Amino acid sequence: MGDKLSYIVEDNIIAEILGRNNFSTKESAILELVKNAYDAGANDLKLIFKKSNRTGRLMLEIIDDGSGMNINDIKQAWMRVGKSSRDYMDSNTGRIFAGSKGIGRFALARLGESVDMYTKRKNEVGYHWMTNWNSSEISSDDNISNQGTKIQINNLRDKWSNKNIAPLKKYLSKVYRDSRMQITILFMFENGENIEEKTELIWENPKIGTNYLESLSITYDSNNHKLIGQIYSDEFKDSASKMTNQNIKEYSFELDMIDELKKDVVELIHGQDDIEKKDITNEMIGTLLKEVGSFKGELYFSLNNVTQIDKERYEYKHDTLSERFNRGVILYRNAFSIDSFEGRTDWLELGKRASSSPAAASHPTGSWRVRRNQLSGYILIDKVKNAYIEDISNRQGIVQNIHFTIFKSIIDSALNEFEGYRQSIVRDIRKIKDKEDLIPVTKEVDIENKIDKFIDQSESIGEITTQDLIEVKNRILEYKNKITDISNEKKEVEENYRYEAQLLNVLATLQLKISSLSHELHNNRNTIAANPQKIEDALKIKYDWEELKAVKPSSRNIPLLLKNLEKDLEKVLDLSDTIIDENKKERFEPKDYSLSELIEEIVEKWRIQYNWVTFKTSCFGENDITISYDYLMIILDNLILNSIQVNEGKKVLEISINFDYNEGKLLLEYSDNGVGLDKKYKKNPSKILNVHEGTREDGHGLGMWMVNNTVYKLNGNISINGESEGFNLKAEMQI
Repeated sequence: MGDKLSYIVEDNIIAEILGRNNFSTKESAILELVKNAYDAGANDLKLIFKKSNRTGRLMLEIIDDGSGMNINDIKQAWMRVGKSSRDYMDSNTGRIFAGSKGIGRFALARLGESVDMYTKRKNEVGYHWMTNWNSSEISSDDNISNQGTKIQINNLRDKWSNKNIAPLKKYLSKVYRDSRMQITILFMFENGENIEEKTELIWENPKIGTNYLESLSITYDSNNHKLIGQIYSDEFKDSASKMTNQNIKEYSFELDMIDELKKDVVELIHGQDDIEKKDITNEMIGTLLKEVGSFKGELYFSLNNVTQIDKERYEYKHDTLSERFNRGVILYRNAFSIDSFEGRTDWLELGKRASSSPAAASHPTGSWRVRRNQLSGYILIDKVKNAYIEDISNRQGIVQNIHFTIFKSIIDSALNEFEGYRQSIVRDIRKIKDKEDLIPVTKEVDIENKIDKFIDQSESIGEITTQDLIEVKNRILEYKNKITDISNEKKEVEENYRYEAQLLNVLATLQLKISSLSHELHNNRNTIAANPQKIEDALKIKYDWEELKAVKPSSRNIPLLLKNLEKDLEKVLDLSDTIIDENKKERFEPKDYSLSELIEEIVEKWRIQYNWVTFKTSCFGENDITISYDYLMIILDNLILNSIQVNEGKKVLEISINFDYNEGKLLLEYSDNGVGLDKKYKKNPSKILNVHEGTREDGHGLGMWMVNNTVYKLNGNISINGESEGFNLKAEMQI
C-alpha cells in the first residue's frame, strides 16, 4: 500500500483564489465577515474606517463581542481551509449559523493586503494572528482584555471614503434581517469628527398606503404541497367596491401545487432524467415538491406613479406614496440574504414575465403581469428545510438546479393569483367607466356662441363680460382635458393590444405555412389518395392477398396497414381542404347566413375527422344572421378541439352545442360529457380563459384565450361552470 499524500498550496494562491477572485464586490466581502461575527454570537459589531497609526493609510477595523477564539480554534478551524465548525443552530444563542463552507474568512484577502487579528475567549488568554498572505504568524497577547475579536485590515485594496458609509449601511440593511446583532458603521476623521450609521430592519412595521398599496403573504407547506396566500389592498377608493364583485380590501387563496405545476414539473423531469412523460407519476412530482422545502414570503406592490386621469378612471386611492418601497425582491436564507439575490438582480424574472405578456391591467382578455419596478419584498428559506436550494460554492448565488426552478414556479403561481385578483378589479371598474360620460357637457348653448365671439373678428371684444370669460375658460379647459383623455386612451389601447398583435402575428405566420403545405397536398390530392390502391395492386401480382390478410400480429398485416393508411390519408386530405376553404377571403367578411346551416357546416368537418365523437346541435330563435364566418369558426373550433384533446383517452365523447338568437343577442351553451376542468381550475374556472393557460403537456394554452378574445370582440362575455360534470360554458354575444 502506497504512502498517503495531501495537497500543499501556497498561502498567496489560496488568498488569490478564495479571496480576491471569490468575491465580486467589496461589500459582499464585508458581508462574509459580518456573518462570522453573527455566528460567533456577537451582540454588537462595529465597522470602523480610520487612519492607521502605523502606515498612515486608511484601514478597516471590525470589532465584535462574540465568543472569540483560542489557540486550538485558530489552528484547527481558522487556519484549515474548507473546515467549518458550524452546525445548524447555536444552542446558546438560538441563531442559525450563516457559515458552512469554511472559506468566508478569505474575504479578508479581498479587502486588504495584510491583516492583524486580536481574539480572546472568555477566561482564556488572548491571541494575535497576523498575515500578509505569504505567511501567517500567531502569538499570545496578554494585553487583550475583552472577549471577542478585533480584525484590522491594512492597506485596503479598494477606495473607501466617508461617501461610502451611507451606501454600505443601505446594503447591509438589505442583506441582514435580524435584530440580535446591532451593526454600527463609523468613519473617523483625523480632526476627531465621526460619521456614524447604524443598520436598520428595513421590513419592520411596513405601512399600507405609505410604503405599498397591496401586500401578498405566501406560505408554502412542502409536506402537503399547499401554497396559501393572503392579499391586503389599499389601492382603490371605497367607491370601487360598488363596481366589482371582488372584495377590494382582501383576497385569499389556497393552491395544490401538484395540480398547479404538474405540466411544468413533468417537462423538467423529462428534460433532466430523460424519463418518458407517461411514466412520470404524481408521486415523483410530489417528492420533488417536498424536497424544495417549506418557505414563506412577503411581497409588496405599488405603482411607480399615477396620473390624475388614471386616478379618476380606475378609482385609485393614491397618486404617490410618501415612502414607497423600491428595494426589489430579496431572497434570505435565515438571517442573511444570498448575495446577488438582494434586489440587484431580477432573479424572479419579472421582466421576462412582463415582456412575454405586456397587456395592461385593464386589457379585457390579455394577462397583466406585475412589472419589476412595482414589486418589493422578501422570501425566507432555511439552511436545512431548503437544503436542495443550494448556494454556489463562493456563495455569490444559487445553483440553478431543478429544485430552484420549481421553487421559483411556486412563487410564480402566487404572483399569478395576485395578478388575476388585481386585474379583475381594474377590468370591472373599466367596464363601468366606459359606459359613463366622464366629461360632463355644459347645457348652456350660448357658451358656444360666446366662444364664437373670440373667433369672429366682426364682434367687439368689449361686449364680452368677465362672467363670459370665466365660462369660456372653463369650456376650453374641458376641451383640453378631453384631448388629454383621448391621447391617454389611445396610448392605453396601443399597449393593450400589443401582445395580442404579437400572438396573432405568430399564429398568422404558422397559418401561412400550414396553408402553403395544404395547397401542395391539394394539388397532389389524386396521386396521394390513389397510392394505397396502387401499392395493393402491385403486391397482389406477387403475393396471395388472402394469405397476407391472415398474417398476425396486425403490425405486420400489410392489407390492414394499407387500409389504415388509406383512412389516415383521407383525413389529412380532408384537413388540407378544410384549411384552404377556411382561409378564403370571404370567410372574414360579414355575410347573411342561416344560423343552423352555418353551425352544421362548421361541425360537419369535425364529424368526418372524429367518428368517435357524437355532436348534438340545436338553434332556437331567429335563424337569419349576419356575421363573419371566422368568428363562429374560431369559437367552435377551439372549443371542440379543446374537448377532443382533453378527452383523447375516452372511447366515446358527446358534445352538445346550442344557440339561441333573438334581436341581436346570440347565446351559446356548449358542453361535453368528458373529464371536465382540471382541478387547477375548479375554484376559479375563468382562469382557463387567460393566455397560455392549460394543463396539457404539449399544449400552447391559446385555444380558450382565442375563444374569450373572439367573444369579447362580439361585445360578449363568458361564464364557465366549474362544478358541473364534464365541461360547461355559456357565452352571450351581441351581433
